[in-house]
Amino acid sequence: MTLEVASSGKSLPNKKRRWGRDSIYTNLSYLFMVLPGAIWLLLFAYLPMPGVIMAFKDYKLARPPQDYWIQNKFIYSLIQSPWVGLENFRYLTLPTNIENTITYLRNTVFYNLLFMVVGLVLSVALAVMIFELSNRFLAKFYHSILFLPYFISWIVVAYVVYALGSSGGIINNLNESLSFGLEPIEVYKTKGLWPFIFLIANIWKYTGYGSIIYLATITGIPRELYEAAAVDGAGKWRQFTAITLPHLTPVIILL
Repeated sequence: MTLEVASSGKSLPNKKRRWGRDSIYTNLSYLFMVLPGAIWLLLFAYLPMPGVIMAFKDYKLARPPQDYWIQNKFIYSLIQSPWVGLENFRYLTLPTNIENTITYLRNTVFYNLLFMVVGLVLSVALAVMIFELSNRFLAKFYHSILFLPYFISWIVVAYVVYALGSSGGIINNLNESLSFGLEPIEVYKTKGLWPFIFLIANIWKYTGYGSIIYLATITGIPRELYEAAAVDGAGKWRQFTAITLPHLTPVIILL
């Protein structure tokens, strides 16, 4: 049994926290704060998960009979469709498709590594720069501006890219109106531009979120450590590598 030491020096048994009606009422405000995030996870992370079953079935949409216990077409078809195992993935290993399959895997690994490395470096750099700002108003302003893209849907991001780079987009219109003399840019038809578009869009959307997490961690580091390092003659880079980065490492691993 775990013991606690009272002020009198005697050991007392540690009382286990029990969740009951009183505890729920006590923490009701916190539960309401968590509720929007829980609803979002339920709707967009957990409810769509049964759809993964479609990959292992010969799914065909059908109308349920009138006397069936559920009248939803999707669920009825999902239940009634026969299992086919990995048959739906067999085309990936066909001789005519194997080259495309390797390309899919290579691009997936490459882009994810690129997003992680570049996003990590920029997120940490932005967090450190915001932390070093002496003007708290500017720090909060940049804080908000960087975090805002995280809440924008990918559909909106795709439309912005299209609006910028299409034949009648903003870039081409500026080029024509200001007479830069450049050739019109067709983003959706230029193969070499897409890696940069993917990278820029991903960084723009997610870097702010990562910087907020890292900034919160940096804020929690005791200032005495930096003051002691400065007294010992450590510069900003040495303080970052010896103090900031070790404290950020657990958070970097988790993210």
